[in-house]
Amino acid sequence: MEEFNRPIFGLIPRLAFEEAKSLAAGLPGEEGQINRCLLPLEGEKALLLCQREGEKRVMARFGLRKGEEYAFRKPFPVDFGASYQNPRLALRPGGDALLCGELVSEEKGMSFPALPRAIGLRRDGGLFLRPVPEMGRLRGKRLFLKRDFSLHEGENPLKGIEGRHLGAVIRFEAGASALNFECLRGENGQKAALRFDGATEGLSLDCSMAGGLGPQGGVVLGQGINELRLYLDGPAIEVFFNGGDCLSALAFPTDADGAGLRLFAEGGLRVHQAEVFEIEASECCFAAP
Repeated sequence: MEEFNRPIFGLIPRLAFEEAKSLAAGLPGEEGQINRCLLPLEGEKALLLCQREGEKRVMARFGLRKGEEYAFRKPFPVDFGASYQNPRLALRPGGDALLCGELVSEEKGMSFPALPRAIGLRRDGGLFLRPVPEMGRLRGKRLFLKRDFSLHEGENPLKGIEGRHLGAVIRFEAGASALNFECLRGENGQKAALRFDGATEGLSLDCSMAGGLGPQGGVVLGQGINELRLYLDGPAIEVFFNGGDCLSALAFPTDADGAGLRLFAEGGLRVHQAEVFEIEASECCFAAP
């Protein structure tokens, strides 16, 4: 079925790795580990990505080189979603690091290319993960734009807007309130629900009402003005939060016409800007930068 394909974003990972030099594993694998890869960083630092057999999430660990070995810190998920698997690291010609993977549905026996992510160290020593620049070339018609407004429960400024290939950027101040963004909404109650809880700084994505997995997520790094970026392409939903945290999932809706959106808050919060736009594919989008 067409809605289960990934016709637009699926071309980007292929392009990115044609332009990049793949990194070797760098370290001998340990028993039970698969897809182990090492990204050298400045100052004798490194980032180790690995996925253990039977584990649902890809984990990352920062390390410091001591002689011929690395001492690694406590692992943390590189993506809070269980669908993100098979990570690969590469270096682009300019030296920028790139992370690619797959979104896998074991229940459906299907996999899709995940969006490639620029990956590296922030100034504060944390990890940044953000969409590659090619994503900007896929922006199509703007469906919604509103700045500086209060958002409350029961409201939906996105009423009447639909799409299964779109992007959304929301910048907001949550405080102790919660921001909710729903997509793939249908008349049969279907929806994929994204939620950020300002009180706990928890980010979750629940696709159980749209043929996917139940709530997935974790504690993210909040800040005064938070930025949420969501990309929807067919069954794939990928979320980037404040340039450091990612949450991906797959949804297989049963309502073929269900593509509605809903944006609302619990407790009320201030939105600095909310934008929704279509994603379009064209040959020029995939030219080398």
